Amino acid sequence: MVQSKFMSQLKAQLQDLPKAEQQDILYDYEEHFRSGLEEGKTEEEIAASLGQPQAIAREVKEEFRGKEAKPKPSADSVGKAILVAVALGFFNLIFILGPFFAVVGVLISLFAASFALLLFPFALLFSWNQLSGSADWLIGVFAILASLGAGVLIGVGSIFITRWFYRLTMRYLQFNVKMIKGRQG
Repeated sequence: MVQSKFMSQLKAQLQDLPKAEQQDILYDYEEHFRSGLEEGKTEEEIAASLGQPQAIAREVKEEFRGKEAKPKPSADSVGKAILVAVALGFFNLIFILGPFFAVVGVLISLFAASFALLLFPFALLFSWNQLSGSADWLIGVFAILASLGAGVLIGVGSIFITRWFYRLTMRYLQFNVKMIKGRQG
């Protein structure tokens, strides 16, 4: 099929679309032919690679109808979204915000405790010369090892809990957004 026949069939299939949309689509396919000819392809090869004009027009029309079918916000839907946002705001303020800050406080405390336990051995080492006798020395070594172990364990646990809490918070915020937009689920 040559370019003129392809383009005339495509134009005939696109008649029920607005003129501006038709011109854009036809221009795009003219560009396909122009670039294909520059690459040394024949008009028949280009037309065969593009497909049947009827199939192209059907896809273009479906896409155009899909764009037109998107819901436009109405006063009713905007009002519902505002009502849901206000209700969620009060709910979040009363029932969610307090526990959220409590968990954040606990996480900060865990990180602070981990940091303190990791710093304790250094403080103990600076006062090492005050330890006298072999029994005090062994207690100091045990305290250093216990402090380092507890600090590392609490720190690693805090990191995992923080990651879990972050994911949970993001899921809850996404749920709030879906509720405001009016989608279930």
